Amino acid sequence: MCLPCGDVYPCDHVRRICYKHAWHSPQPEVTNRDPWGASQGVDQYGAAKQRGQVRELTNAWLPSKMKTLLLLAATTALYSFCSLLIGRRPTANQCSRSHLRNRPPKSTTTKGHCISTVLNVPLKDLKFYRAVLIIPDIYNRDHIKKLTNLLLNGLGFGGCFVLQDHVAATFGAGLGYACVVDVGDQKTSVSCVEDAISHPATRLRLDYGGGDVTQVFYWLLKKSGFPHPVNLSRKLDAMLLNKLKHEFCHVNLNECGAQEKTFTVHSPGEVSSTYTIQMGDELIVAALSLFYPDLLKITGSKSTITQKPNPGDPDDPFDENYLRETSRRGGREAAEAMEVGGGEGGDAGEEDIVVDDQPLPPAQIVPSASSRNDTTAFTSYDKLLSLEQAILTSIERCQSDEMKRKMYSSILIVGGGAKFKNIGKWLQSRLALQIPVAYRPEQIEVITRAKDMDPCMTSWKGAALMTCLEGSGELWIQHSEWNKHGVKILREKCPFIW
Repeated sequence: MCLPCGDVYPCDHVRRICYKHAWHSPQPEVTNRDPWGASQGVDQYGAAKQRGQVRELTNAWLPSKMKTLLLLAATTALYSFCSLLIGRRPTANQCSRSHLRNRPPKSTTTKGHCISTVLNVPLKDLKFYRAVLIIPDIYNRDHIKKLTNLLLNGLGFGGCFVLQDHVAATFGAGLGYACVVDVGDQKTSVSCVEDAISHPATRLRLDYGGGDVTQVFYWLLKKSGFPHPVNLSRKLDAMLLNKLKHEFCHVNLNECGAQEKTFTVHSPGEVSSTYTIQMGDELIVAALSLFYPDLLKITGSKSTITQKPNPGDPDDPFDENYLRETSRRGGREAAEAMEVGGGEGGDAGEEDIVVDDQPLPPAQIVPSASSRNDTTAFTSYDKLLSLEQAILTSIERCQSDEMKRKMYSSILIVGGGAKFKNIGKWLQSRLALQIPVAYRPEQIEVITRAKDMDPCMTSWKGAALMTCLEGSGELWIQHSEWNKHGVKILREKCPFIW
């Protein structure tokens, strides 16, 4: 607080005066000041004056002096706070070497530092909190195990809830079943979800997303003579291109031809620049690259990934590999017993048990014991699939015809990579021409903004809603349960086929 006028926003923390009095009154200049002197207030200033380190200025106070003093006060306050977190006070040489670094304290991890500083949650209180871990539809079991251990043992959360992103998206959209299409920045994933279960056979992941569309858009702009110099390695330029893509790109054939667009570039420390350019088919071609993946070859090679069989985990001996081997061994022993007994003792009309001793090829191993009836092979695709081809392929791998009709009637698009105008109608028209007649529903509904919500937030909202359900209490993994059972508790409590 300013001592002369009582202003609560002082500019000089040493002399306790506001901007107005600092401008019109003589100001001192402290030379060779201890970098930690600003935290000691008026006593430090008086001691410096007695030692002869203060030189009184009459009419030499300039705005640059004020800015220097403010910068010094902010810097010293920042390092005073950091020294308290670290537990020791750095020396003057350390301050001069690292005053531009904003490193987290060494006593906490990077994730713990973000939680304590950004969320303002003390690390010692995390045992009273529970975390929701959202994983992709095509996941790696070893990664999930390590992330769960990080949440419960590394950060110290009291409980953990593991949920797939496509299942969370259906909860956020309020749908009981849907073919979920998640278009992210670097990948696009498709799977069919019914009754909060993402069927493993329908999962596809494409190695392109909104970031590739942005690069295609920039490549087209360069061909048209884009006036502003762009460096894709700079964050500001990448944000500018992403903003122009979302504002200008569309999939509306009624808006063809040259159009005049105006945008402003804001850079820190520089004057804002406004450009007016003529854009034509670049706005449509960039958005249609999701449906014509040949355009994405300029960003590098792409591939289509499916759910791979489980390689096994030494910490989880009772996985599907163990169940498959033991069930085959039990069937072989039963067949040998029937041969020794001459087939007697069996029920009349019982079918013979046929056991194949040959191991299953990798393409025919299903991802879990509970889905052994699914005979769909997890094949890879040499040709990159477009967005509607990925949807058709995913739905065609459903088990029943009724389920295929249900999935064709409800297609949910989430993520921030496909927020283009009229993309829902365009996708609906392309699917209507390719859906088989036997599975064609009465109405094809493509949902791009569920409940008038940003598609980027659909999965997060669904995860928050699912944790509030009445039956979700049995799905929480407690800290004590994880330390006792380890990865086996994931098989018991995860709301998906592990």
